[in-house]
Amino acid sequence: MSVQEVAQRINEASEPIAQSPPSLPPQPSQRLPPYDKPLDVIVVGAGIGGLTAAISLRRAGHNVQIFEQSQFKEELGAALHVCANASRSLLRLGLNAERLNGVPCRGSLVFKGDGTPILEHWNGDIVKEYGAQPWWLAHRIDLHSELRRLAVDAEGQGKPAQLHLGCPVAGVNYDVGEITLKDGTTHKADLIIGADGVHSVLRETAFSPEKAVTTGSRAFRFVVDAAEVDNNPDTLHPTHGTCHAFIESDRRFVLYPCRNNTLYNCVLIVQDGTPDQIPTTGWRSDSTIDDVLKEFTYPQFSRKLINIIKKTKSVKCWQLLKRSPIDCWVNGRLCLVGDAAHPMLPYQGQGGGQAIEDGCILGVLFPMGTSPDNVPQILKLYNQARYKRASIIQMISSSEETSAPVVATINVEPFIMSHDCMEYAKQLRSTELIV
Repeated sequence: MSVQEVAQRINEASEPIAQSPPSLPPQPSQRLPPYDKPLDVIVVGAGIGGLTAAISLRRAGHNVQIFEQSQFKEELGAALHVCANASRSLLRLGLNAERLNGVPCRGSLVFKGDGTPILEHWNGDIVKEYGAQPWWLAHRIDLHSELRRLAVDAEGQGKPAQLHLGCPVAGVNYDVGEITLKDGTTHKADLIIGADGVHSVLRETAFSPEKAVTTGSRAFRFVVDAAEVDNNPDTLHPTHGTCHAFIESDRRFVLYPCRNNTLYNCVLIVQDGTPDQIPTTGWRSDSTIDDVLKEFTYPQFSRKLINIIKKTKSVKCWQLLKRSPIDCWVNGRLCLVGDAAHPMLPYQGQGGGQAIEDGCILGVLFPMGTSPDNVPQILKLYNQARYKRASIIQMISSSEETSAPVVATINVEPFIMSHDCMEYAKQLRSTELIV
């Protein structure tokens, strides 16, 4: 997608999506009947989107169970952007900013690999411009730990969610609201949230059997101790609170601080594979410093930048994957959130943010008193609230041509940051229109 096409899509979509829901005529004959019991909810997947959905629905008063295939024994990636569109809603759900250890993002600097400046973009006053807390650069584990605390700890609004680890899901009956685990056991609920990632079993069962495929790119991810960089004359010294991108035709090196400025998160993307292939091996794996140094060499990249790579102690490698869009994210009593619905490439830093938006609005759309009979109809409101906006951001994120901050001048940032997903859902839900 070209920059011009992005600008056109945003101009067409900004008013109805980012500002207010479409005007809907009142239909009193379809108002929801009173109901005084909580819904039984199953969330499949305990990543960022799944935990956010669990928190939102817990706070709404419902009974929530989370089924996660892993045991949470592996590190969950490196760092991510928690932008204003996400931080606004997370704070409403009780997020403790001190526990997040986030670094307010001052802006972005883009260079050629050798350090020649290309452009700079400064964020200004995010609170003043978008009515939210700062754009945070956060370690993924810190965010995940805080979301898990909000979902399952005894303290907090609503009944704590029950988290079941080591429980991979094999299938779903979306009409009756039932999941089947790989061990053959079944669990029923009024509402099922599919948050099981880019390789979503629920998506393949209920929507499309098409598998995730390669983009031809892979990403090395690691963190380095900030003290070993900032105090070293042989390394590049990043500007504090700033995202740096060093770009060549088939390589890019992105780094930014996290965890209260004690770590630098590094993401190094290489385009050297064949696109549109089903991965035949694990899509993420251990790697080595030597593997990274083979791809990022002098003089294409500066020696001081390469020396930062040598400071890491552990490297992971991810294949960047994609899925063809599906027409709808709801089916019966099931809805998809996050990468299960709209897997995003990293070029806008919105994979986590859009999963958070998905999860946050579910508690708004399903307040206490929602009848199980009305779940399928209300899920259509979820699709109405999320599908078009997230799909546009997914398209913007799909290409380096439209990577942030390259498109900063065509209103991408206001379109993403100013959206108040919970207020939007509240207005949409207040119509009580069952469509």
